[in-house]
Amino acid sequence: NSNGFITTTIDLPAGWVGQSLQLRWLLSHGRGFTVSPGWLVDSVLLSGEEIFACDPFRPTLTLTGSASSLTEGNGSTTELTLATTLPLASDLSVTPLISGVAGANDLVAAPSLNLLSGTTSVSTLVSAVADNSDEGSEALTFSLSSSEASFAAGSPSSTSLTIEESFASWAQAFGLLSADPFADPDQDGLPTAVEYVFSTSPTNDDDFPLLQFIGDDTLFSLNTPPLVPRPDVLVEAEASSDLSTWTTDGVIQTNTGYAIPSTGDLGFLRLNINFDDAPESN
Repeated sequence: NSNGFITTTIDLPAGWVGQSLQLRWLLSHGRGFTVSPGWLVDSVLLSGEEIFACDPFRPTLTLTGSASSLTEGNGSTTELTLATTLPLASDLSVTPLISGVAGANDLVAAPSLNLLSGTTSVSTLVSAVADNSDEGSEALTFSLSSSEASFAAGSPSSTSLTIEESFASWAQAFGLLSADPFADPDQDGLPTAVEYVFSTSPTNDDDFPLLQFIGDDTLFSLNTPPLVPRPDVLVEAEASSDLSTWTTDGVIQTNTGYAIPSTGDLGFLRLNINFDDAPESN
């Protein structure tokens, strides 16, 4: 207390002779405490044979993320949370390791978390940057080092996500000034929306998806290249008998595209490309 130190002597049981023993002092406190300067421990004296110093205490930390994916340039975020069980006695700064196909240059800023004394958790928001590169989906993992001297990695100690392109960032990668799904910058007869879902160049008229209509006695088919999964677009094949009313009913997905039964009557087949943030494009 404030009147001076108190000497405490502990006599260990005789039955412990010959056994290994570790003594640890765990100090934790909250910012709400008004004790100043706090508890002081001084002049610790151990007597006996084969006395060894124990390792310093390392708080056990966990790392979690709130999202499984990010989309470039659209404002989506994931919340990284660094946590420990007991309030810390002193501030601790941690920079998570980044691994995977994506890297720190794919983020608006590499995360760094500062866990303040007296607290048990801290969070930060992470977002993906529109990097002007046509890269497709990229995997990224944040993790805690397993060999850090200042803390021990608990469970979970890592969180993974996928960075996806948006239509806007994809268009920017090709130098387009606006992300217009109806535009046809390379004049190859296919709007930008179609080039996006098939991952062909909207600025090179020699690079375009080959779409083939094939009919026989049983099926009328639209053969397409493989679609590239995109987070902000839904692609559906629709059928019509009058070019006015369109439906997905009766459309068959094949190994090479889509088809409708050949009935002898008029039949039409189209791809409907629907964006989250753009008008419908056919």
